[in-house]
Amino acid sequence: MGEFLHALAGFPAILFSAALPVVLCFWLLVALGGADADSFDSDVDAGAMGLGGVPVAAAATVMAVVGWFTSLTGSILVDRSAPAGLVHAGADVVLLFLSLLIAWGVTRRLVRSWVCRS
Repeated sequence: MGEFLHALAGFPAILFSAALPVVLCFWLLVALGGADADSFDSDVDAGAMGLGGVPVAAAATVMAVVGWFTSLTGSILVDRSAPAGLVHAGADVVLLFLSLLIAWGVTRRLVRSWVCRS
């Protein structure tokens, strides 16, 4: 349990861990009628990133969840395998970029499959 909490509160997982409560509160507001799921669609061109066809909030939610899971899993693996110091810090930075790239790829693939079915 301690290893999980350490990874959860460590870099880079903390960036995605901070995004999850924001996402959760947004969807709670949507469920209670205080916001619309497509509230951000006029502000962001998601099509430029290959994420068009679904509400921006839905794409951002999938990216946050996948990024969180990837960075959390990767943080545990880095903690177990990389030595402390500069190598560990470099592995964490690489993990951040890999988590973002994987989250974007998974979200893009899910959005494309959802849009094709509609």
